[in-house]
Amino acid sequence: WFSRNDYPEPSILQLVDSNYKVQASEPFLTFGAPNAWMSGFKGYIRGISLNRNYFKTQPQPIRGRSGSPIVNTKGQVLGIFISTNGGCVSAKRIHELLDVHTTRTN
Repeated sequence: WFSRNDYPEPSILQLVDSNYKVQASEPFLTFGAPNAWMSGFKGYIRGISLNRNYFKTQPQPIRGRSGSPIVNTKGQVLGIFISTNGGCVSAKRIHELLDVHTTRTN
C-alpha cells in the first residue's frame, strides 16, 4: 500500500489574467476523474460567446467531467467544463464572479 506522504502536494492551478482573450482554435488540455478513473485529453476551443463569458470545445467531454479545468499550454486555467456539449465558463467570467463576491463580502 501507499501513504499520501509518498507523493508531492499538487500545485494550485492559476486562472489566466482577467483581460486574457481565449481564441478560437486555441489548444487545451483537461483532466479529471469521471467514474473514479483519472483521465485527460487534448482539444481546441471551437466557439466563443460574444461577451466572452462562455466557450465550447472540441472534442466534447464525457459525462462526469463537469467542473474540470480547461488548461492552456502554459498550465493556466482558461475555463471550467459545465456541460457535456463542450460548454465552458471562461476564466473572464470566473474573475467577474469572484470580484462581485469579494465586493459584496467587504
